[in-house]
Amino acid sequence: MSLSSSSSFCFIERKQTHLYAYYLLLLLKDDHARIRLANNGDDDYINASPITDSDPKCKYIATQGPMPNTTNAFWQMVWEQGSCVIVALTRPIENGITMCHHYWPVEGSARFNDFEVNLVSEHIWSDDYLVRSFYLKNVQTMETRTVTQFHFLTWGELNNPPSAKVLLDFRR
Repeated sequence: MSLSSSSSFCFIERKQTHLYAYYLLLLLKDDHARIRLANNGDDDYINASPITDSDPKCKYIATQGPMPNTTNAFWQMVWEQGSCVIVALTRPIENGITMCHHYWPVEGSARFNDFEVNLVSEHIWSDDYLVRSFYLKNVQTMETRTVTQFHFLTWGELNNPPSAKVLLDFRR
């Protein structure tokens, strides 16, 4: 797996209008190494980068959890990229500090521009992680897809997972 890097600049991300898309401004990417949103007028920006694997069937996207004002773009990206799995590695709130916007409904459904997210199930597998299942519906086409979120709960901003075993169990 590799995340490509080059000496190109981060002009798009450094635009003042895009700084709203970061919880941590330390994570600016090169312009060529980012996901672009379709049909978004002049602004195709989302804070996300593709990750390539030696197996062309495996495609990944690295991104921070969305902020309140980028949640619509997040679900648009999930739809456009055909993502069926989301791996979340942080709690929305840690020690009273917002780490990531709660971008999914706690129950029922929530609308994010052209997308409706319906929480189907939530299974707590251990104190360390849980699994949620969503129906993601494009309200323009009425097409629905299933998206699964694997949410690791014990890797904090300033600490490590409690053990490698916990992380390996989560991976399985």
